[in-house]
Amino acid sequence: MMEGPRGARPEELPLVEELANTVFRGEREDALKTMFQEYPDLYHVSNAENVRIILENGKPVSNVNFLPQTLSIFGSRIKAATLGGVCTLKEYRGRGYGTMLLNDCIEQMKKKGISVLHISGDRFMYRNAGSLPAGKVNIYTIAPGDAEKLYYDGLVTEEFTADCTERLKAAAKLYRTENVRYIRSFDRFRQLIASTKFVDRPTKSKKSLLIREGSRYAAYITLIIRQNDEGGTEASIVDWAGSRKAILGAAKLIVEKYRLNALTGYFLEYEEEVRDICLEKSIPLKTRRFPGTIKIIDFKGFMEALCPYFAEIYEPDFVDRLEFSVEDGQACIRFGNASVVVPDLQQLNDLVFGCDENTDKAENALIRNGDATELLKFMGEVFPIPFVYTANLNCV
Repeated sequence: MMEGPRGARPEELPLVEELANTVFRGEREDALKTMFQEYPDLYHVSNAENVRIILENGKPVSNVNFLPQTLSIFGSRIKAATLGGVCTLKEYRGRGYGTMLLNDCIEQMKKKGISVLHISGDRFMYRNAGSLPAGKVNIYTIAPGDAEKLYYDGLVTEEFTADCTERLKAAAKLYRTENVRYIRSFDRFRQLIASTKFVDRPTKSKKSLLIREGSRYAAYITLIIRQNDEGGTEASIVDWAGSRKAILGAAKLIVEKYRLNALTGYFLEYEEEVRDICLEKSIPLKTRRFPGTIKIIDFKGFMEALCPYFAEIYEPDFVDRLEFSVEDGQACIRFGNASVVVPDLQQLNDLVFGCDENTDKAENALIRNGDATELLKFMGEVFPIPFVYTANLNCV
Protein backbone atom coordinates (compact mmCIF):
# COMPACT_ATOMS: atom_id res chain seq x y z
CA MET A 1 0.00 0.00 0.00
CA MET A 2 1.49 3.37 -1.09
CA GLU A 3 1.72 6.32 1.30
CA GLY A 4 2.97 9.80 0.46
CA PRO A 5 4.49 11.97 -0.72
CA ARG A 6 5.12 13.38 2.74
CA GLY A 7 7.92 14.50 5.01
CA ALA A 8 9.85 11.85 6.92
CA ARG A 9 9.28 11.49 10.63
CA PRO A 10 12.44 11.66 12.76
CA GLU A 11 12.13 7.99 13.68
CA GLU A 12 12.00 7.09 9.95
CA LEU A 13 15.38 8.67 9.12
CA PRO A 14 17.34 5.41 9.72
CA LEU A 15 15.13 3.77 7.08
CA VAL A 16 15.81 6.68 4.69
CA GLU A 17 19.53 6.24 5.36
CA GLU A 18 19.29 2.56 4.45
CA LEU A 19 17.44 3.47 1.24
CA ALA A 20 19.99 6.14 0.24
CA ASN A 21 22.99 3.90 0.92
CA THR A 22 21.40 1.02 -0.98
CA VAL A 23 20.76 3.10 -4.10
CA PHE A 24 23.82 5.36 -4.12
CA ARG A 25 26.45 3.22 -2.42
CA GLY A 26 25.27 -0.34 -3.00
CA GLU A 27 26.64 -1.14 -6.44
CA ARG A 28 30.38 -0.43 -6.03
CA GLU A 29 32.29 -2.71 -3.72
CA ASP A 30 34.61 0.13 -2.68
CA ALA A 31 31.78 2.59 -2.02
CA LEU A 32 31.43 3.83 1.55
CA LYS A 33 27.95 3.56 3.04
CA THR A 34 28.11 7.13 4.28
CA MET A 35 25.33 9.15 2.63
CA PHE A 36 24.20 10.67 5.94
CA GLN A 37 27.82 11.52 6.86
CA GLU A 38 28.38 13.11 3.46
CA TYR A 39 25.24 15.25 3.68
CA PRO A 40 24.55 15.79 7.38
CA ASP A 41 22.71 19.08 6.85
CA LEU A 42 20.36 17.59 4.25
CA TYR A 43 19.40 14.56 6.35
CA HIS A 44 19.49 16.30 9.72
CA VAL A 45 16.51 15.74 12.01
CA SER A 46 15.78 19.47 11.85
CA ASN A 47 15.28 19.10 8.09
CA ALA A 48 13.11 15.98 8.33
CA GLU A 49 10.00 17.70 6.94
CA ASN A 50 11.97 18.40 3.75
CA VAL A 51 13.11 14.77 3.48
CA ARG A 52 10.20 13.78 1.27
CA ILE A 53 9.32 10.10 0.95
CA ILE A 54 6.92 7.62 -0.59
CA LEU A 55 6.36 4.45 1.40
CA GLU A 56 5.15 0.99 0.46
CA ASN A 57 3.81 -1.11 3.35
CA GLY A 58 5.32 1.32 5.83
CA LYS A 59 8.85 1.33 4.33
CA PRO A 60 10.40 4.26 2.38
CA VAL A 61 11.03 3.16 -1.21
CA SER A 62 11.51 6.54 -2.92
CA ASN A 63 13.08 9.72 -1.60
CA VAL A 64 13.78 13.30 -2.72
CA ASN A 65 15.22 15.90 -0.32
CA PHE A 66 15.73 19.64 -0.31
CA LEU A 67 17.55 22.02 1.99
CA PRO A 68 16.25 25.61 2.37
CA GLN A 69 19.10 28.12 2.44
CA THR A 70 19.74 31.84 2.23
CA LEU A 71 21.85 33.11 -0.64
CA SER A 72 23.65 36.46 -0.37
CA ILE A 73 24.51 38.31 -3.59
CA PHE A 74 26.38 41.49 -2.72
CA GLY A 75 24.11 41.95 0.29
CA SER A 76 20.82 41.02 -1.41
CA ARG A 77 19.39 38.00 0.40
CA ILE A 78 17.62 35.34 -1.63
CA LYS A 79 15.59 32.41 -0.34
CA ALA A 80 17.06 29.40 -2.14
CA ALA A 81 17.17 25.63 -1.89
CA THR A 82 19.47 22.82 -2.92
CA LEU A 83 18.10 19.39 -3.79
CA GLY A 84 19.64 15.94 -3.78
CA GLY A 85 19.49 12.33 -2.64
CA VAL A 86 16.95 11.52 -5.37
CA CYS A 87 16.52 7.76 -5.28
CA THR A 88 14.06 4.89 -5.71
CA LEU A 89 14.61 1.21 -5.04
CA LYS A 90 14.97 -0.75 -8.28
CA GLU A 91 11.86 -2.81 -7.79
CA TYR A 92 9.72 0.34 -7.45
CA ARG A 93 11.07 2.29 -10.43
CA GLY A 94 8.88 3.11 -13.41
CA ARG A 95 5.92 4.10 -11.25
CA GLY A 96 6.55 7.85 -11.39
CA TYR A 97 7.46 8.09 -7.70
CA GLY A 98 10.52 10.30 -8.35
CA THR A 99 8.50 12.77 -10.40
CA MET A 100 5.75 12.83 -7.77
CA LEU A 101 8.28 13.60 -5.05
CA LEU A 102 10.09 16.26 -7.10
CA ASN A 103 6.82 18.05 -7.84
CA ASP A 104 5.93 17.74 -4.15
CA CYS A 105 9.27 19.32 -3.18
CA ILE A 106 8.71 22.23 -5.55
CA GLU A 107 5.27 22.84 -4.08
CA GLN A 108 6.77 22.79 -0.59
CA MET A 109 9.38 25.32 -1.70
CA LYS A 110 6.70 27.63 -3.05
CA LYS A 111 4.94 27.50 0.32
CA LYS A 112 8.21 28.47 2.01
CA GLY A 113 8.77 31.42 -0.33
CA ILE A 114 11.86 29.92 -1.97
CA SER A 115 12.81 31.74 -5.17
CA VAL A 116 15.52 29.61 -6.77
CA LEU A 117 16.52 25.94 -6.72
CA HIS A 118 19.85 24.21 -7.36
CA ILE A 119 19.86 20.56 -8.38
CA SER A 120 23.25 18.86 -8.44
CA GLY A 121 22.24 16.49 -11.24
CA ASP A 122 21.00 16.89 -14.80
CA ARG A 123 18.29 14.34 -15.62
CA PHE A 124 15.25 14.39 -17.87
CA MET A 125 13.07 14.43 -14.75
CA TYR A 126 14.69 17.68 -13.59
CA ARG A 127 14.50 19.33 -17.00
CA ASN A 128 10.89 18.26 -17.33
CA ALA A 129 10.22 20.15 -14.08
CA GLY A 130 11.86 23.28 -15.52
CA SER A 131 15.28 22.92 -13.89
CA LEU A 132 17.69 23.66 -16.72
CA PRO A 133 21.39 24.29 -17.42
CA ALA A 134 22.62 27.72 -16.37
CA GLY A 135 25.69 29.82 -15.89
CA LYS A 136 29.34 29.38 -16.74
CA VAL A 137 32.29 28.30 -14.65
CA ASN A 138 35.98 28.58 -15.49
CA ILE A 139 38.24 25.66 -14.56
CA TYR A 140 42.01 25.88 -14.10
CA THR A 141 44.42 22.98 -13.72
CA ILE A 142 47.76 23.65 -12.09
CA ALA A 143 50.62 21.23 -12.77
CA PRO A 144 53.69 21.20 -10.49
CA GLY A 145 55.63 23.36 -12.95
CA ASP A 146 52.83 25.92 -13.16
CA ALA A 147 52.62 26.04 -9.37
CA GLU A 148 56.18 27.35 -9.26
CA LYS A 149 55.18 30.30 -11.45
CA LEU A 150 52.33 31.26 -9.09
CA TYR A 151 54.23 31.08 -5.80
CA TYR A 152 55.42 34.15 -3.90
CA ASP A 153 57.24 34.45 -0.57
CA GLY A 154 55.48 34.70 2.76
CA LEU A 155 52.79 32.04 2.27
CA VAL A 156 52.21 29.22 4.76
CA THR A 157 49.44 26.58 4.80
CA GLU A 158 47.90 25.18 7.98
CA GLU A 159 45.52 22.22 8.07
CA PHE A 160 42.49 22.42 10.30
CA THR A 161 39.50 20.27 11.19
CA ALA A 162 36.10 20.93 12.72
CA ASP A 163 37.70 20.37 16.16
CA CYS A 164 40.26 23.18 15.69
CA THR A 165 37.99 25.92 17.00
CA GLU A 166 40.31 28.93 16.58
CA ARG A 167 41.35 28.02 13.04
CA LEU A 168 37.75 27.16 12.22
CA LYS A 169 36.70 30.62 13.40
CA ALA A 170 39.36 32.19 11.19
CA ALA A 171 38.13 30.22 8.17
CA ALA A 172 34.49 31.10 8.88
CA LYS A 173 35.43 34.78 9.16
CA LEU A 174 37.08 34.61 5.74
CA TYR A 175 34.00 32.94 4.32
CA ARG A 176 31.82 35.76 5.65
CA THR A 177 33.81 38.27 3.55
CA GLU A 178 32.61 36.66 0.32
CA ASN A 179 30.26 38.87 -1.68
CA VAL A 180 28.45 35.90 -3.21
CA ARG A 181 27.77 33.01 -0.85
CA TYR A 182 25.27 30.93 1.02
CA ILE A 183 24.78 32.22 4.54
CA ARG A 184 26.40 29.68 6.88
CA SER A 185 26.04 29.89 10.63
CA PHE A 186 29.19 28.95 12.52
CA ASP A 187 27.58 25.65 13.53
CA ARG A 188 26.74 24.87 9.90
CA PHE A 189 30.26 25.85 8.84
CA ARG A 190 31.63 23.38 11.38
CA GLN A 191 29.16 20.74 10.19
CA LEU A 192 30.25 21.09 6.56
CA ILE A 193 33.94 20.98 7.41
CA ALA A 194 33.34 17.86 9.51
CA SER A 195 31.24 16.16 6.83
CA THR A 196 32.62 13.55 4.44
CA LYS A 197 31.01 15.39 1.54
CA PHE A 198 32.57 14.29 -1.80
CA VAL A 199 34.36 11.41 -0.03
CA ASP A 200 32.42 8.35 -1.16
CA ARG A 201 35.25 5.78 -1.33
CA PRO A 202 38.55 5.01 0.42
CA THR A 203 40.64 6.44 -2.44
CA LYS A 204 39.42 9.97 -1.62
CA SER A 205 40.15 12.26 1.30
CA LYS A 206 39.13 15.77 2.33
CA LYS A 207 41.47 18.43 3.70
CA SER A 208 40.77 21.98 4.84
CA LEU A 209 43.60 24.50 4.86
CA LEU A 210 44.12 28.05 6.04
CA ILE A 211 46.59 30.07 3.99
CA ARG A 212 48.60 32.56 5.98
CA GLU A 213 50.33 35.49 4.33
CA GLY A 214 52.83 36.93 6.76
CA SER A 215 51.06 37.42 10.08
CA ARG A 216 47.46 37.23 8.82
CA TYR A 217 45.17 34.56 7.45
CA ALA A 218 44.49 35.52 3.84
CA ALA A 219 42.36 32.62 2.60
CA TYR A 220 41.03 29.15 3.21
CA ILE A 221 40.27 26.19 0.95
CA THR A 222 38.81 22.71 1.17
CA LEU A 223 40.39 20.06 -1.04
CA ILE A 224 39.26 16.65 -2.22
CA ILE A 225 42.31 14.45 -2.85
CA ARG A 226 41.93 11.33 -4.98
CA GLN A 227 43.92 8.69 -6.82
CA ASN A 228 43.64 8.89 -10.60
CA ASP A 229 43.51 5.94 -12.99
CA GLU A 230 47.25 6.12 -13.63
CA GLY A 231 48.10 5.77 -9.96
CA GLY A 232 48.90 9.45 -9.45
CA THR A 233 47.36 11.84 -6.95
CA GLU A 234 45.17 14.79 -7.88
CA ALA A 235 43.13 17.29 -5.90
CA SER A 236 40.19 19.59 -6.54
CA ILE A 237 39.32 22.74 -4.62
CA VAL A 238 35.64 22.44 -3.69
CA ASP A 239 35.36 25.46 -1.41
CA TRP A 240 37.34 28.66 -1.04
CA ALA A 241 37.24 32.12 0.45
CA GLY A 242 39.54 35.06 0.85
CA SER A 243 42.43 36.25 -1.32
CA ARG A 244 42.42 34.54 -4.71
CA LYS A 245 46.02 35.59 -5.23
CA ALA A 246 47.04 33.81 -2.01
CA ILE A 247 45.12 30.66 -2.98
CA LEU A 248 46.81 30.46 -6.37
CA GLY A 249 50.15 31.39 -4.87
CA ALA A 250 49.88 28.59 -2.32
CA ALA A 251 49.39 25.99 -5.07
CA LYS A 252 53.11 25.16 -4.90
CA LEU A 253 52.89 24.40 -1.17
CA ILE A 254 49.74 22.31 -1.67
CA VAL A 255 51.20 20.33 -4.59
CA GLU A 256 54.33 19.58 -2.57
CA LYS A 257 52.51 18.81 0.69
CA TYR A 258 50.20 16.20 -0.87
CA ARG A 259 52.52 15.14 -3.73
CA LEU A 260 49.99 16.08 -6.35
CA ASN A 261 50.25 15.59 -10.08
CA ALA A 262 47.63 18.29 -10.60
CA LEU A 263 45.50 20.76 -8.64
CA THR A 264 42.16 21.79 -10.15
CA GLY A 265 40.05 24.76 -9.10
CA TYR A 266 37.28 26.98 -10.41
CA PHE A 267 36.28 30.60 -10.62
CA LEU A 268 33.20 32.46 -11.79
CA GLU A 269 32.96 35.37 -14.19
CA TYR A 270 32.90 38.05 -11.50
CA GLU A 271 36.19 36.77 -10.03
CA GLU A 272 38.26 38.69 -12.58
CA GLU A 273 41.45 38.63 -10.50
CA VAL A 274 41.75 34.86 -10.95
CA ARG A 275 41.41 35.09 -14.72
CA ASP A 276 44.03 37.85 -14.88
CA ILE A 277 46.55 35.83 -12.85
CA CYS A 278 45.93 32.64 -14.84
CA LEU A 279 46.34 34.44 -18.16
CA GLU A 280 49.47 36.24 -16.97
CA LYS A 281 51.06 32.97 -15.78
CA SER A 282 49.79 30.90 -18.76
CA ILE A 283 47.71 28.57 -16.59
CA PRO A 284 45.44 26.40 -18.79
CA LEU A 285 41.77 27.36 -18.57
CA LYS A 286 38.58 25.81 -19.84
CA THR A 287 34.95 26.79 -19.43
CA ARG A 288 31.77 24.79 -18.97
CA ARG A 289 28.22 25.17 -17.78
CA PHE A 290 27.58 25.00 -14.07
CA PRO A 291 27.26 21.36 -13.02
CA GLY A 292 23.64 20.36 -12.51
CA THR A 293 20.64 22.57 -13.22
CA ILE A 294 18.85 25.60 -11.80
CA LYS A 295 15.15 26.46 -11.61
CA ILE A 296 13.78 29.92 -10.92
CA ILE A 297 10.72 29.06 -8.85
CA ASP A 298 9.50 32.60 -8.16
CA PHE A 299 10.76 35.05 -10.80
CA LYS A 300 9.02 38.08 -9.27
CA GLY A 301 10.28 37.34 -5.76
CA PHE A 302 13.79 36.59 -7.04
CA MET A 303 14.07 39.86 -8.97
CA GLU A 304 12.58 41.95 -6.17
CA ALA A 305 15.05 40.46 -3.70
CA LEU A 306 17.87 41.46 -6.08
CA CYS A 307 16.75 45.10 -6.35
CA PRO A 308 19.24 46.37 -3.72
CA TYR A 309 22.00 44.82 -5.85
CA PHE A 310 20.52 46.29 -9.03
CA ALA A 311 20.37 49.75 -7.38
CA GLU A 312 24.12 49.65 -6.74
CA ILE A 313 24.74 49.17 -10.46
CA TYR A 314 21.97 51.22 -12.06
CA GLU A 315 20.00 54.37 -11.28
CA PRO A 316 18.02 53.63 -8.06
CA ASP A 317 14.99 55.65 -9.21
CA PHE A 318 14.81 53.51 -12.34
CA VAL A 319 15.10 50.29 -10.32
CA ASP A 320 12.34 51.46 -7.95
CA ARG A 321 9.91 51.76 -10.87
CA LEU A 322 10.56 48.31 -12.34
CA GLU A 323 7.82 45.69 -12.29
CA PHE A 324 8.41 41.95 -12.56
CA SER A 325 5.79 39.36 -13.41
CA VAL A 326 5.12 36.04 -15.10
CA GLU A 327 2.54 36.23 -17.89
CA ASP A 328 1.40 33.09 -19.75
CA GLY A 329 4.40 31.27 -18.35
CA GLN A 330 6.85 33.91 -19.63
CA ALA A 331 8.97 36.21 -17.47
CA CYS A 332 8.27 39.88 -18.01
CA ILE A 333 10.18 43.00 -16.90
CA ARG A 334 8.24 46.24 -17.25
CA PHE A 335 9.19 49.91 -16.97
CA GLY A 336 6.36 52.32 -17.57
CA ASN A 337 4.82 51.53 -20.97
CA ALA A 338 7.79 49.45 -22.09
CA SER A 339 8.34 45.77 -21.38
CA VAL A 340 10.67 42.93 -22.25
CA VAL A 341 9.42 39.34 -22.25
CA VAL A 342 11.69 36.27 -22.01
CA PRO A 343 9.90 33.60 -24.04
CA ASP A 344 11.13 30.38 -22.41
CA LEU A 345 12.81 29.04 -19.28
CA GLN A 346 16.16 28.19 -20.90
CA GLN A 347 16.51 31.70 -22.27
CA LEU A 348 15.57 33.04 -18.85
CA ASN A 349 18.36 31.01 -17.23
CA ASP A 350 20.83 32.14 -19.90
CA LEU A 351 19.86 35.77 -19.38
CA VAL A 352 19.90 35.78 -15.58
CA PHE A 353 22.83 33.43 -14.88
CA GLY A 354 24.80 33.59 -18.13
CA CYS A 355 25.61 31.01 -20.76
CA ASP A 356 28.70 29.49 -22.33
CA GLU A 357 30.23 30.52 -25.66
CA ASN A 358 28.41 27.73 -27.50
CA THR A 359 24.96 29.09 -26.60
CA ASP A 360 23.14 31.83 -28.50
CA LYS A 361 22.84 34.98 -26.47
CA ALA A 362 19.47 35.10 -24.71
CA GLU A 363 19.01 38.76 -25.70
CA ASN A 364 18.46 37.68 -29.31
CA ALA A 365 15.18 36.03 -28.38
CA LEU A 366 13.72 38.77 -26.17
CA ILE A 367 10.32 40.15 -27.09
CA ARG A 368 10.27 43.94 -26.90
CA ASN A 369 7.12 46.00 -26.37
CA GLY A 370 7.12 49.79 -26.61
CA ASP A 371 10.37 51.77 -26.40
CA ALA A 372 12.44 49.29 -24.40
CA THR A 373 15.79 51.03 -25.05
CA GLU A 374 16.43 52.01 -21.42
CA LEU A 375 15.08 48.70 -20.13
CA LEU A 376 17.44 46.74 -22.39
CA LYS A 377 20.34 48.93 -21.29
CA PHE A 378 19.52 48.13 -17.65
CA MET A 379 19.30 44.42 -18.38
CA GLY A 380 22.62 44.48 -20.21
CA GLU A 381 24.33 45.98 -17.16
CA VAL A 382 22.84 43.84 -14.37
CA PHE A 383 22.68 40.45 -16.13
CA PRO A 384 24.08 37.90 -15.81
CA ILE A 385 24.09 38.17 -12.03
CA PRO A 386 27.02 36.89 -9.94
CA PHE A 387 26.02 33.51 -8.59
CA VAL A 388 27.36 30.70 -6.44
CA TYR A 389 29.05 27.65 -7.87
CA THR A 390 26.78 24.62 -7.86
CA ALA A 391 29.37 22.03 -6.78
CA ASN A 392 30.90 23.38 -3.59
CA LEU A 393 30.30 22.31 0.02
CA ASN A 394 26.72 23.62 -0.16
CA CYS A 395 25.90 21.29 -3.04
CA VAL A 396 23.78 18.18 -2.37
